[in-house]
Amino acid sequence: MLLILLSLSACHREVDDFNGYTTLAGELSYYSENQDGDVFCDVDLALTGRPYGAGCSDCEFAFHVAPEILRDDSPEDCVLPSLWTYVDDDLITDGGLGWAASSATFEGQPLNDALMAVGRLDGFGWQSAGMIGESTARAEVDWDGQWLEWSYGFQETAGDELLVDFECEQPKNIDAVLEGNPQFSARGDVDCGEATADVYSFEAIAGEKIKFILDTVTEDTAMDTMLAINAPQGCTVAVSDDAFRCSYDPLEYECAGGSFTPESSGTYEVVVWGWGACTAPDSDLDGLGDIGAYELRVDSERDPKLTLLKDNAPWVEDVLQVQVDGLVEVSK
Repeated sequence: MLLILLSLSACHREVDDFNGYTTLAGELSYYSENQDGDVFCDVDLALTGRPYGAGCSDCEFAFHVAPEILRDDSPEDCVLPSLWTYVDDDLITDGGLGWAASSATFEGQPLNDALMAVGRLDGFGWQSAGMIGESTARAEVDWDGQWLEWSYGFQETAGDELLVDFECEQPKNIDAVLEGNPQFSARGDVDCGEATADVYSFEAIAGEKIKFILDTVTEDTAMDTMLAINAPQGCTVAVSDDAFRCSYDPLEYECAGGSFTPESSGTYEVVVWGWGACTAPDSDLDGLGDIGAYELRVDSERDPKLTLLKDNAPWVEDVLQVQVDGLVEVSK
């Protein structure tokens, strides 16, 4: 089996050659459309590379890759993912491309059944893309000693990012049994089975503790409640799941709640949703399609100006079929 390995680096360790290979040049196409056939991205890119001398001791070659857009027939809302196109974004910069036989290892483990991989920061952190790819992915790759060709098809979701913890540090768990007298509240309902969520904005002052309680409100709309907090810079910084016994018990688990102390002042978001265990009549444990009702209560020193931003927002707005095709010449 052959492998294409992708990587990301915060600092370049470029060298004159990698096992004698000195240049990489070719093209890549990235195309995506939704289930209705509407095009999201349709782009061709030129790829050039400089040998990269770190990180993949089992690789036959490794290059730091610079992309250049040759053609872009995409709608205005196309965002090229750095993972597949090497175009820098807010999450990943400085893409790399390499090749190794299936006997290559990462952290002592063989990279079997992997065709693409990604790492980040402090050198090439090679790892199997099978760990991050979709189960519907399909891939082909061929290396003949001069030309490296790959074709990778998979599905991904598109839509609002209600939680964005993948871009940041691990969110803090704020589960806690709360005491206090919440003065501010909002009521709503969501799909009990995690299909939708409500998003509220609130104002917070650095260092001033805010308490959140996400409770159930009736016997036949109870659910396992969840909440998360997004900071102004876009990171999900806190989450809560099972913190206290709900006023109306779901089939399993408890309700979400906890204390949050913001590090900076600004407008935050609290995302609320259900995690199944619904008491709706004839509901199964997952609760998809059933209504779960909640009351969000907030205890704060000042009015947090709780405002509903998104009502029953879907976690997944669209499913995209993505096709990535690349061909590069690697020369000595």
